[in-house]
Amino acid sequence: MKNNILNKKFSRLLADPLVSLGGQQNGMRYLISSTAHRSSALKKWILTKRFLDYENPTQQLQHQERRRARNMLYKISIAAEPAPLIMKVFAISHHYKWRRKWELYIQHWFKDYNLNAFHACIKLHGKNAAIVEPIAYWSYYSSYAHRKSYFLYRAINIDCSLADLCQKLSGQQDCCQEMASQWLALIAALHQAHWRHRDPSPKNIGLRFHHRPDNTRALTKKDIHNSQLYLFDYDKSQPLWSGTPRWLRLFFDLRCLRFVSVPGLSDAALMRLYLQHRQAPLSAREERLAMMAFAFWKKRAYSLSHHLRRFRKYKKGRHLRKDTQ
Repeated sequence: MKNNILNKKFSRLLADPLVSLGGQQNGMRYLISSTAHRSSALKKWILTKRFLDYENPTQQLQHQERRRARNMLYKISIAAEPAPLIMKVFAISHHYKWRRKWELYIQHWFKDYNLNAFHACIKLHGKNAAIVEPIAYWSYYSSYAHRKSYFLYRAINIDCSLADLCQKLSGQQDCCQEMASQWLALIAALHQAHWRHRDPSPKNIGLRFHHRPDNTRALTKKDIHNSQLYLFDYDKSQPLWSGTPRWLRLFFDLRCLRFVSVPGLSDAALMRLYLQHRQAPLSAREERLAMMAFAFWKKRAYSLSHHLRRFRKYKKGRHLRKDTQ
């Protein structure tokens, strides 16, 4: 089942005109984008496993969250490409406990997240300036049961993440509203391209100022308006279903907005900002239904695992309260 699902997606990408080279050789599967400068040299670099020389701690980019240790990022420079690249590697960290390790092994056995990210970037690049430029994808069995996968894309220099910007703009109402407008415009642009990112949280969005302001002065609304947002981490992204009714598509589009939380702006204000960036306007009745759907996703009524974790924390806290009494 797993091989059938992944092979179908691999075959579709192999026939995509935006993929210049691809195939299977020496137990490796590889795809090279048409944006690569020297495809033949990059193919040789992949098949001879020269990329293993770059997997060292000196070139590794650190994550802010420990739970993302399964995805290692390396900033590299190779002869086949003139600009610096980011190599994303799926690797199960030794810090995980055995239960988490087996969960990741099984999860990766049924779904290749790097292949999913390459597919999304191939389809979205050129339609939206906020998408990273994909270069290549490849995978091979590093052990009998574990297939190791790689995703190569061009590096983007950013000034800060949206999570850092939210902390800097606390109390500045006009700047917060401009930041929320840029954020929601990015999400709406993806939905108009018939894709969902499924995790547009502040930590996955980078920001670059066209005219970088002096660090000694505070950010203004003009600085944020003239900035560019870049979206990363396409592991969970997926295309929209074709032929879906408009109201059902809007219902699932609003799920992405559960990550949007801006100090000083209510849920109704965020909803209005998002609807302003959509192409088709909504009627008053549809807006009321959209607000109900947005409240549904915000409360995480869909996530049984979330409520199970809350129940476990409640039980643990109740036992601690009994012990203190």
